[in-house]
Amino acid sequence: MPYCRVLSNGTAILRAVAVTAFALPARAAKRALGTARKRDRSTAGLARCLQSASISSSGALLAQFAAPEIRKIWTPDAENFFGRIRADLLDGLWVEMLGLEEDDERWAEFAKLKRKEKAKELEALFADASAQEAHGLSRNQVARIDAWLPEEMN
Repeated sequence: MPYCRVLSNGTAILRAVAVTAFALPARAAKRALGTARKRDRSTAGLARCLQSASISSSGALLAQFAAPEIRKIWTPDAENFFGRIRADLLDGLWVEMLGLEEDDERWAEFAKLKRKEKAKELEALFADASAQEAHGLSRNQVARIDAWLPEEMN
């Protein structure tokens, strides 16, 4: 059974086998388990580890190592995000990222597009530096686009 141990220096260790005398039977048992069950046991052990670490002083240290910067590994695009949300949310995101006023013609043009076209435009805005330059975005606006995440991921 996995267990968690938090060391004095604040690092947390998740161990699959607590006692070396049972190492051979444990390995044989682990091989016999299906992939899904092994994953479930590891996840449960890690969850216990994170839960106990958050109570202790090492929780902040563990959170520092466990929390990835999502935008370094994921960028929203038409396929994985923009194509899956409502058109009114796309409109709001367009206005927010470009800092547009209600009477701006760029907003009016964007509002007339179909949802798939809006998704493609937002994908270009998020991924293409030439599109950002064509809209005349400031460094602050580009930085806001580069750091933006959906509310559910914050």
